Amino acid sequence: MQLHRALLPAALATALSAALTAPSAAQPHDARSAAPPPPAAAPRAESWPPLKNVPAKKTAVTLLAGITTDNNAPNVTGYDRKQFQETDTAAWKTWPPQNCTTRDKVLVYFGKQIKHTNKKNPCEVTSGRWGNPYGGPDAKVSYTKDADVDHIVPLKNAWQSGAAGWSGDAGKQKRINLANDMVEPQLLVVHKKDNTAKGAKGPEAWKPHSSYQCTYAKAWVRVKSHYALTVTSAERGALEGMLNAADCK
Repeated sequence: MQLHRALLPAALATALSAALTAPSAAQPHDARSAAPPPPAAAPRAESWPPLKNVPAKKTAVTLLAGITTDNNAPNVTGYDRKQFQETDTAAWKTWPPQNCTTRDKVLVYFGKQIKHTNKKNPCEVTSGRWGNPYGGPDAKVSYTKDADVDHIVPLKNAWQSGAAGWSGDAGKQKRINLANDMVEPQLLVVHKKDNTAKGAKGPEAWKPHSSYQCTYAKAWVRVKSHYALTVTSAERGALEGMLNAADCK
């Protein structure tokens, strides 16, 4: 009996040691499998300088309501790009004192890593990077030859919707102003392929990437209202659709 009592503490110690060292059924054998790693954060789209003076949605809706509807506008003929130019040979206006063109200035404003390496023309943008909002938030333009300065309201559309009736020297100057307007939201750098696809089409026939349709519609309305241009019924319907979209703010 005394021997049995003497062995009892040793047996308890052995059992306790085994319990402490044995793997628990409630715990995984490999701690790394306890929880999956958190998902990687989605990369954020690169930010680019915004189009200036785009009105708020409420303002754009009000401006659109005040624009005259003219369904005969597409039938207006006689458009010539030269009607919007200071000279017959230069598509863009030049600005003193350096005589940089509107195109140069717009490329600089919207671009990054801009370089001017043409010693004969220090204003010329010879390389840079730009966003391409018509193609979506991740779209970019990496080569100068692919960068186009687009007129939000195409000049042919402007001609047909009112600019054809601007007469005399004052009318010509107003057309030049519209083609070179860097205050109203009329000029934007985009990829040449998207600018070509758009051409002279209005929003009833062409739209940018869905992420930019709200901004595009608000800018279009602002320019048309500022220059007292008209819209067609189909054009108005397309603009209302973009402005009334759930994601348009």
